[in-house]
Amino acid sequence: MKSAYLSHKGNVRELNEDSVYADELADKAFLALVADGMGGYNAGEIASRMAVDEVRQCLPSLDGKGLAEGFRQANQKIFDLAVSKPEYRNMGTTLAGCIIKENMLYAANVGDSRIYLICGKKIRQITVDHSYVQELVDMGHITKDEAAGHPNKNIITRAIGTDRSVEVDTFAYKVKGGDMVILCSDGLSNYLDETELLAVAQKYKKPETCARHMLDAALERGGCDNISVIVLKL
Repeated sequence: MKSAYLSHKGNVRELNEDSVYADELADKAFLALVADGMGGYNAGEIASRMAVDEVRQCLPSLDGKGLAEGFRQANQKIFDLAVSKPEYRNMGTTLAGCIIKENMLYAANVGDSRIYLICGKKIRQITVDHSYVQELVDMGHITKDEAAGHPNKNIITRAIGTDRSVEVDTFAYKVKGGDMVILCSDGLSNYLDETELLAVAQKYKKPETCARHMLDAALERGGCDNISVIVLKL
């Protein structure tokens, strides 16, 4: 596994409330996580960091069920802190993560941080956004293209830490050598669509070069949010 990650506060925000992690686990498994925090000053940063740290520390097993349990435990810890201290009230975070072990990719998400899988010349978003705009798409009220420029695209419908319990979506895919996995916060996906992400990944084969060009493109197009990206190559 080759990996690289970058996180930037963007061109507008004073703080970077994103948190990222990517490293090898036991038995040659690999864990990657992206969290995009929200809340009052500093609270979003705390929520995203807690989510990443909690999943890393409490991961009970190296598969999708274990990953989802880590998400739920992170949710409980953040929620308990948010209700105990007024300055952290209503804080929360998105969270997208994956474990790659042998020829399997186990993924989970809450919120609108995304995971993409690139196989050859094809790219697919394997997570589903938990957002108001995605609900409009699912109901057929707007198209996917219309969703990209919708004024309410930043409204998420599910997050880690905002409620006592949380529903976690999980996915499992077979993968092979040469496949790439991209995890990112919406600070990247709001500026680069699937076609553009695929083009960058095909042009720049090394994860660190690929991640750098994706981040730079988002900054050049405005960079109005925090931007985080992890690139994994099997």
